[in-house]
Amino acid sequence: MRLNADRIVPALLAGAFLITAQGAPAPAQADTPRYRVEIVVFARPDGARATNERWPRDSGRPAPEKAVGLPPETGVAGEAGTVRRVRADHLSRAVEDLADARGYRPILHTAWVQPTGELREARGVRIESRREVEAPEPGPAPDAPPEQAPLFADGMFFGETARAAPPRRVPEAQGTVIFAKGRYLHIKLDLLYHTELPQPAHALETETRPAAFGPDDERPGPTYEVTPSPTTAMQAVRLTQHRRVRTGELHYFDHPLFGALVRVTEAQ
Repeated sequence: MRLNADRIVPALLAGAFLITAQGAPAPAQADTPRYRVEIVVFARPDGARATNERWPRDSGRPAPEKAVGLPPETGVAGEAGTVRRVRADHLSRAVEDLADARGYRPILHTAWVQPTGELREARGVRIESRREVEAPEPGPAPDAPPEQAPLFADGMFFGETARAAPPRRVPEAQGTVIFAKGRYLHIKLDLLYHTELPQPAHALETETRPAAFGPDDERPGPTYEVTPSPTTAMQAVRLTQHRRVRTGELHYFDHPLFGALVRVTEAQ
């Protein structure tokens, strides 16, 4: 039975999948245990309209250089042989339900097997979506009025047309996942989601001149119109959460604009 679109996340929280933040003690084993981690990252396209919150243009970024990269294919060991990508199929039903529901859109689904490390020393795993979007402009603060681009660039000859550099592309979602153990098992997410967000409107002054005038008419001066500037721009919003987890259960990491589902199981 399909989950109702308006109740999908509560159903995932309290229904077929048990999600908890209490955690359980990590199993004691002589050898370093290996675990399977599967994650689904999904967008909430209506989240920006449902809240009046203003998101900072620069909320910081994950530290991918401190994380291990996933190999491109399943069954292949990653950096230093510590991480092995596996087929992401344990959460396929959750992905289908999210895709069918209004207000949710899956953007990343991946899985891997890794050993556990001590919480203070554990390295994260880098993840990123296949879909890319235009990178956010670093530019001025949101309250600063837009700057006019120069008509001619340095080194241009007369008659040449200025060409804008192609926009830089980035994964729609990217970040790091740290899975480690202390007395309990822990998951720490540090994710970026790139999306169009409303921006403060700025007044743009536009000069308008008459198309024609008669010989006896006084030469009219220009008139000016004030129109609002574009009010959306690409931004990166960040989710950082640290939680104790239980194996075999689905854990929900929430943000007004996007979220993540994570399940950890003991590797066979």
